Amino acid sequence: MADAGETGSLVFGQDFGIVTDMEIGPDGALYVTSLTQGAVYRVSAVPEPALATMFAGGLVLLCLAHIKRSRAGLVRACPVA
Repeated sequence: MADAGETGSLVFGQDFGIVTDMEIGPDGALYVTSLTQGAVYRVSAVPEPALATMFAGGLVLLCLAHIKRSRAGLVRACPVA
């Protein structure tokens, strides 16, 4: 259990300057207003790539690795072609 005198902080960004307000927008993003910067910042999650995209990217990398080895005379073609 935390001590009543303890404090902690959560860093989710930096260089906002003096923050005057934070609100969650209708799109689910966090909006931060900065007095120092005279700006409104939008903070949102970076979506993870879909499984199909990751799989296709992996196949491309696999083929490129085999092409590189084939130039060295080790293999002849991409194993998935």
